[in-house]
Amino acid sequence: MAAQAPLTQVHDNVPQFPRLLADELKRTPEQLQKDWEDYLTQQYRGEADGLPQSLDDFDVVQEAGDRLDAYVASPSGEAIAVREIDPMTGITDISLLDMRNGGRKTEVIHDHVPGALSLYFFQRPTLALSDMLIAYFAETTAGPELELRSISRNGSGKLELGGAQRVRLHQMGVVQGSAPALSPDGTRLAFVGLNNTGWQNIYLLDLRDPKHLRQLTNEAYSWHNLYWGADGLLAASDRTGNMHYNIFHVNPDTVSIERLTHCLQDQDAPQGTSNDLIFQSWQSGTAQIHVLVGGRETRLTAAKTELINPSRRGDTLYALGFKSGRFHLYRIPPERRLAIPVLSEPDLPASAWHPTLADIPAGEIRAYRPFKTSGIRLDQLGGFFGSGGFGQVSAQVSDLMRNYSVSAELAVLGNFKYTDFSSALTSFSGRTKWVTGAYHLVEARLDNVFQDNKVRTYLNREFGVLGAMQYPLTAFSFIDAELRLAGVKRSDFSESNLVSTWEAKNPGLETLIDPVLRLGYDRVVYELFTGPFKGYGLLFEADSSYYPARREWNERGRLDAAYYLDLVGRTILAFQAVGGASLGGIFRDPFMVLSDDIMRGYPFGDDRLRGNYVLAGKAELRFPIGTFLKFPELRGVLAADYGTIFKQWGQAPSGIASSYSAGLALNIPPLAINILFSFPDRQAAGPRESAPITHFTLRYLYL
Repeated sequence: MAAQAPLTQVHDNVPQFPRLLADELKRTPEQLQKDWEDYLTQQYRGEADGLPQSLDDFDVVQEAGDRLDAYVASPSGEAIAVREIDPMTGITDISLLDMRNGGRKTEVIHDHVPGALSLYFFQRPTLALSDMLIAYFAETTAGPELELRSISRNGSGKLELGGAQRVRLHQMGVVQGSAPALSPDGTRLAFVGLNNTGWQNIYLLDLRDPKHLRQLTNEAYSWHNLYWGADGLLAASDRTGNMHYNIFHVNPDTVSIERLTHCLQDQDAPQGTSNDLIFQSWQSGTAQIHVLVGGRETRLTAAKTELINPSRRGDTLYALGFKSGRFHLYRIPPERRLAIPVLSEPDLPASAWHPTLADIPAGEIRAYRPFKTSGIRLDQLGGFFGSGGFGQVSAQVSDLMRNYSVSAELAVLGNFKYTDFSSALTSFSGRTKWVTGAYHLVEARLDNVFQDNKVRTYLNREFGVLGAMQYPLTAFSFIDAELRLAGVKRSDFSESNLVSTWEAKNPGLETLIDPVLRLGYDRVVYELFTGPFKGYGLLFEADSSYYPARREWNERGRLDAAYYLDLVGRTILAFQAVGGASLGGIFRDPFMVLSDDIMRGYPFGDDRLRGNYVLAGKAELRFPIGTFLKFPELRGVLAADYGTIFKQWGQAPSGIASSYSAGLALNIPPLAINILFSFPDRQAAGPRESAPITHFTLRYLYL
């Protein structure tokens, strides 16, 4: 057993979970560390002392890194494909290591993109590699697809990838694919496929005509980790008497199945041929590397922590080892391999187990009823606040399957007089999300009755019911439609000597019919401490307000855009922009910019942040100054913004404002605390604020 990392150790930017655990258990990290060591000593020290090898006895393939979970070596050993993950973003990639050229890495594909939503990190083996071809599975919105890319070497001897060819397995009845294995001549590919019966069987694909799929096995037994050797397929299967996995040989042409190993414990990941076989086995109590040559089984390793997924390429033996909480790829040289004979185990079941269906009386079968038979789960409880008294709290509960949720939200917009409330029932049971609910909305709006340059406001109170639907066009885009039926009441006109004139234009309580359409595209990737750190997003909203009593239509359109660049070492350069116009009658819906986020040259709630038209943008640089202090949650921020918000056409130049800002962002997932000091460079006419203008926010990290 390898030495354990102390509980207080911090790796790179990994959050300090032990600190949170110590606070929760009301114990010091040192006490927890001692408890952990005592537990290991009592439970495993005796067994570990009997294992003579340490992972430090083997050679680490440094080029493979320490964020991988799967690998496969080419037959010549000149290339290794690895599947890795970025733990801060969750993005998985597949790369090729050119072992002929010092392990030079070439990325093949990464997920969280159209056509590759997931590459199945830590779920199942999905890689196959020959000297001329790489194959892997990718999850799409339609289902699993197999992608194939040719491999060659250019004039300088470096690896090059060819174009991608896709095989749409979801159109052939395959729900999931795993364990691909290329035939030695590269013309066929076998894999384990899960179909809609829930069975995992072996399928065969002719790469010269990939439109047709042949199913080799059709039974309830499961198959793992295929390998295509010189004499056919090797695989692990629970086609045994005790439901543990042993090693089998499958002839892909005749579909004859032969059991090669007989063990009471699991065995997996075979490679080689029927007469010269290498695999991992739990026969000794831990996962070790075994060989089977001429019917005689030998254990090659006795490491204190597990060794899995062996590969033998010539005289080189590779395996994955688990150390310090991560998998590493190791080379096990011949002089460090053991030769421990493995005795045959007695009392092995004579034949394979047979699946039986459970006999459930019809009277015990109950229909699933959300909330009533499933119980209630708390999904969300949170909130935030910012400068100017802006704050919000929300809660959400759902049924066990999260088919339906009930949510409520309370927001205070700078003053308790401006309090919003909403509640909604949401259905996620199909592809389309449906929402229905009630709401109460209060906001200060810009006056358009008096057509002059002076800013006047009134209080607009809206209350009613709504219905909405959201339909995903693709994995990254959606269309959203909403309809509100409400009553509207206006009051608190800001200039007392004009109240009577203003009220003459305002009939009091009015009925409002308000359809809203939104189109969105979101390719933004989020990182644990930074929030959005690369990618881009667009959101367009069109809002049409109709007042039947006055037969008046108002239109409001808005476009938001964001683009994020990861420069180096999680230094993020962000660009954000917003543009909008509110058209129509005197009670149209204007804009109010939140200066905590953009146009920071004004304090929160400044009247100059209200208008019928807005166009603004900002650039922001966020850099991890906390990394040097062993406190990765802390970020420095430098920003500049430029924009205009105005009431009438022709006033755009007079509404221009710009500023420069500097400050700190403290991200403690899932909360983000920001404090910025802004220095106005240009302001519209009005009261001058003394610099710097302070902006403070506490909000959910990913908003």
